[in-house]
Amino acid sequence: MGTILHDLRYAFRVLRQNPGFAAVAVLTLAIGIGANTAIFSVIDAVLLKPLPFRDPQAICLLTERMPALGAIGPSWLNFQDWRAQSRIFESLAAARNTMLTLTGAGDPERLQAQQASAALFPLLGVSAVRGHTFTADEDRAGATPAVLISYGFWQRHFGGAEDTVGRTLTLDNQVYTVTGILPKEYLLIQPAEVVVPFAPWAARLPDDRSWHPGIFAVGRLRSGASLESARSEMTAVAKRLEEQYPAADTGVGINVNSMHEQLVENVRPALLVLLGAVGAVLLIACANLANLLMARATSRRREIALRTALGADRGRLLRQLLTESGLLALFGGAAGVALAYASIPPLVALAGAGIPNVGTIAVDTRVLVFACGIVGVAGILFGLGPAVQALRLDVLAGLNEGSRGSTVGAGQKRLRGLLVVGEIAFAIVLLIGAGLLLRSFDRLQNVAPGFRPGNLLVADVPVSPRAYPQAAARMNHFDRILEAARALPGVTSAGAAASLPVSGRGSQIHFNIQGRAPKSPRDFIIVGYRPVSPRYLETIGVPLMRGRFVADSDTERAPFVVVINEAMARQFFPNQNPLGQHLQLGQTPEKDRRGTRSWAWWVMCGRRSPANRRPRCTCRFGRPIRCCR
Repeated sequence: MGTILHDLRYAFRVLRQNPGFAAVAVLTLAIGIGANTAIFSVIDAVLLKPLPFRDPQAICLLTERMPALGAIGPSWLNFQDWRAQSRIFESLAAARNTMLTLTGAGDPERLQAQQASAALFPLLGVSAVRGHTFTADEDRAGATPAVLISYGFWQRHFGGAEDTVGRTLTLDNQVYTVTGILPKEYLLIQPAEVVVPFAPWAARLPDDRSWHPGIFAVGRLRSGASLESARSEMTAVAKRLEEQYPAADTGVGINVNSMHEQLVENVRPALLVLLGAVGAVLLIACANLANLLMARATSRRREIALRTALGADRGRLLRQLLTESGLLALFGGAAGVALAYASIPPLVALAGAGIPNVGTIAVDTRVLVFACGIVGVAGILFGLGPAVQALRLDVLAGLNEGSRGSTVGAGQKRLRGLLVVGEIAFAIVLLIGAGLLLRSFDRLQNVAPGFRPGNLLVADVPVSPRAYPQAAARMNHFDRILEAARALPGVTSAGAAASLPVSGRGSQIHFNIQGRAPKSPRDFIIVGYRPVSPRYLETIGVPLMRGRFVADSDTERAPFVVVINEAMARQFFPNQNPLGQHLQLGQTPEKDRRGTRSWAWWVMCGRRSPANRRPRCTCRFGRPIRCCR
């Protein structure tokens, strides 16, 4: 121990005598180690840590597989048949992400929310820290409204009060009783501040197997069951449903995947490539430091020769030199961890929705162990080669260096040359990758969005179905909002839409062209659509190529109309005028936001919503819709 302390004191004195060299070395290492530590913290949270549930490897996500759409959430009716017919799952539960408006406690507040069936929490192995999770009696149509709240919402809204269970919250003009508080680590698909029962909402869904309202199905495999056996069983279930309901389930399969694997499958390659890139940065830093240490060792040849002449063996000198490089690595590692800690919040914010919500990203014990590991590896990488080269000297020549110029051996020259070549090679690879990334980003930034984004303001206008239970009342409410917005000083135009452009949200619809060979509903062509109000397209500055936009005259008593874009016109009407053509549209099997959320969805493209709350521009394989002209 005394010898180690002596080596550390001596190494510290040597570095203190060369503050410039020490500062450059520590900064170089801090960048390399900090980048690796920050990226590993993301990889650890997203790819390596198991989900915070009981026996997480047995938890699966089930989706429908359709020829035209790929994987989507199941329809409610199909899910009920899955649950009734499957035997390999210990339990199947349904949930859905949504938004709810909190009122009655100051200013109204939009809350991220989930609807969850009572079976979900026992399936996940999640218990309430206060109160209880939903019972079967609470998760049924007509039950007294109950709500679970997140740990964070409990602290923020109730101050962590012990008597929170039993209090009430007003969500979308409905009074809910708090029955439980979820654990701090609870996170399923996305954060949720409140969770309400699933069945009361599902009871209002239409009797339609092709209606996909954004449900995600969660299952737990029975003990000893495998994914492959679950896939085989659910394939058989899908075939039975296809035979029983050919109109809705023809060609519809069922995907069964590990929940964790499905959540991270799209981001895994990008994270691994990023880890490789920052690993290359660390290797460049180590090669650079090795070169600096070898150059510095040249000036210490006389010192090393003198210590050897006084009886120090090569093992003792090697340990001393490695102690110096290890101390540099330690300081660089500490600075790198601090840099990683500071960079994680902006890194996560920059990635945004690109990182799935599977865990908390932070510099925790596992990340610190990783950082310690790369500190040790880095210290050996950049310290061992120069130390060995420094000991390969002629003692007599080293003692005589004071009287003639120092020379560098051929072996040292070769090693330094290899280090330089390695640095350049890694730098070129990173430079090319960075250049391609910047070029791609520049091209994305310069893509014309198809509208004028300048001077546009956006407001989310949720409407409670309890406050406006009738379709006519909802539409009149939105008409008043738009009229008031148009009357504001400085406002030149105002419109409404179901979702914003380039937001990643929206619905899809399948269609057929009247007069052409008819197709079955399953063969209809899929396109994206967006219900909008009159003057919406003018407001966002979409250029009009031909025909007209949706007008105020396009009411529930007027013929159905639709506006198509230029790409659709070129693809489906290449040699004819699309204006006046008739399309047969049908609601796609795509998740929709009907029911409890924003009734802005029912401001539609040229027609008003009927009492059944379906967008009127999506007549179901029936009455044709004419292109605006």
